[in-house]
Amino acid sequence: MGTNRGNGHETIFTMEATPVKYGPGSSEEVGWELKRMRVGRVMLVSDPGVVASGITPRIRELIEAEGIEVELWDGSRVEPTADSFQAAADFAREGNFDGFVAVGAAPASTPPKSPTS
Repeated sequence: MGTNRGNGHETIFTMEATPVKYGPGSSEEVGWELKRMRVGRVMLVSDPGVVASGITPRIRELIEAEGIEVELWDGSRVEPTADSFQAAADFAREGNFDGFVAVGAAPASTPPKSPTS
């Protein structure tokens, strides 16, 4: 622990953050990133509208192309409830996943946080 020798207060701090990749075409690297992290089974979280738009199936394709198993949970809702969080947690627990990918806006990305909390 780094301290100032004169007053004993902490003087060295470390901050670690989850890397965020964004920009045009960044989603094309999702499978590569998961493989790099040695993920073998992914819970892909989305909502019915994003699935219907074709975005989620494309992400699934990219992940599976790297030999990673994918299970889709499309139960995300605009206004998550205790029941929807429980459904996501149950799906995650039963699925024995070692990775989570959320596709969509805030409501789609909220449930993956609950099963891992």
